[in-house]
Amino acid sequence: MCDIIKVKSKQRRQKRNAKRRDTVGKAKLSGITCLLAASAIWGGMFVAVKGVVGIIPPMELVWLRYLIATICLLAYAWYHHVKWHWNTKQLLLCVLVGLFGYNISLVTQETGTMLSNAQMGAVVTTSMPLFTVALAWIFLREKIRWQQMLAVLMATAGVLIIVGNNMAQHQSLNGIIMLLISSLAWAIASLIFEKMSGFYSNLQVTIICCFLTFLALTPWTAEHWSVFHGVNFLSPKIFLSLLFIGAITTALACLLWNKGILIMGADTAGIFYLTQPIVGTLLGWLCLGEQVSMAFGIGTVVIISSILMYLKK
Repeated sequence: MCDIIKVKSKQRRQKRNAKRRDTVGKAKLSGITCLLAASAIWGGMFVAVKGVVGIIPPMELVWLRYLIATICLLAYAWYHHVKWHWNTKQLLLCVLVGLFGYNISLVTQETGTMLSNAQMGAVVTTSMPLFTVALAWIFLREKIRWQQMLAVLMATAGVLIIVGNNMAQHQSLNGIIMLLISSLAWAIASLIFEKMSGFYSNLQVTIICCFLTFLALTPWTAEHWSVFHGVNFLSPKIFLSLLFIGAITTALACLLWNKGILIMGADTAGIFYLTQPIVGTLLGWLCLGEQVSMAFGIGTVVIISSILMYLKK
């Protein structure tokens, strides 16, 4: 009788463990899907930005981007009757996420894209995982496995292979510096977001950060309002580009990315950022006629290999 009870108890434990593994597996798959989707969207964003950044300056473009994103997110929250919660400490963290990830990062990113090109913008910002892992080790004392560090270094090597030929160009160098600052700021924001206690929902954090960024840039935009005087917002190119940049690459992609961070962690999320150059370069080639060199192919192989290595940690 005791043996039968032990066998049944063991079977129940095995079923619970199998169910738990299945749940974890589904959550991991969901996290990977969110991160890949967000990175792919951001890779395509550089093409849209390049199409309008010569007409609308970077600062004003970021302001429009977050105005559109805030409106879309608030409409979504209203439609789904989302309940809001408030906490002073968590609100301060939201401000920091908005400052680094949504303000500094985006202004420098779009300035860098203006000074270089869509391909360069998608590639150089993939240095973000290196910053994320380094900051997590320095400030959060997180342990780093040698496979992780090797994967990140491989990814960095892939980036250098692709952009190496352009480093001698002064204009591109300025763009690269701005894009590196963007990556560092985004890495800081990702780590802060991961360490938030979860008092705010993913949607609420994204709305707050978008609105704060819009608010922070409003004085600058008001002072330089004249830049909009010659802009034909009803032009299909400008209208659709702004709608894509605001609704898709900001509102939707930020929601997907933040959800992915909550599931996978900021360090793992960072490695998925590396899928950007593939989408960005291909779209830059297809839509903008930008050249694709053999170095891009070699660098892409190195980057993909680094992602596979990182996921096997």
